[in-house]
Amino acid sequence: MPQNVAVHTQEQAPNQGKPRRRRRGWALGCLSVLVLLVLLLAGAWTFIVRPYVHDMALQQLDRAMSQSVNRVPDLSNTNDLTGIPGLPIGINVPIPPQTISQDTLNNMVVLNLPQNGPVQNPNTQITLDKVRLSFSTYGFTSAISTLPTVQNGKLVATNVSLEGPIALILSPDDISTLMDKYFAKAQKKLNRQIKSITLNNGNLVLEIA
Repeated sequence: MPQNVAVHTQEQAPNQGKPRRRRRGWALGCLSVLVLLVLLLAGAWTFIVRPYVHDMALQQLDRAMSQSVNRVPDLSNTNDLTGIPGLPIGINVPIPPQTISQDTLNNMVVLNLPQNGPVQNPNTQITLDKVRLSFSTYGFTSAISTLPTVQNGKLVATNVSLEGPIALILSPDDISTLMDKYFAKAQKKLNRQIKSITLNNGNLVLEIA
């Protein structure tokens, strides 16, 4: 009898490992499916969704900045910068330093955003080292920061950084290129070089040649 029991045990032992192998194979199969889904989603985001959202975001920013620059008085064909009618062309009228508050910049942003658009609650802050614009889109907060500087008499955007979901859609190069484009257009309308820009807490000061 002991021999029969031993034989019976040896015959059943190999079958006890099959359920474990099945469970292990099922787990590996699920993991493979999950990895494949992640790769497919990543590919769809990289090659389909992101390019579409990227272009749409750039178009909206381009439109908003264009509307802001359109509000700048066009003095490209005259030096009548004091508002006095009939001042002869060619007279270099000095312009006092121009102080622009963060509230003024914020109002410009609000005026050029559609009321029912995806970008809501814009808030501009000026500190000693940057100008930061935060806003919400569909409940998520993003922000764009830059340090405007003067190079060769022209205002340019430097040290551009992005925070929040917008960093998944746009790059700092996208923002700096767009800002430089409209800084140049605004300066052309003013028909003057910019000597310097100084950032304070709550405002910035432009020295215009």
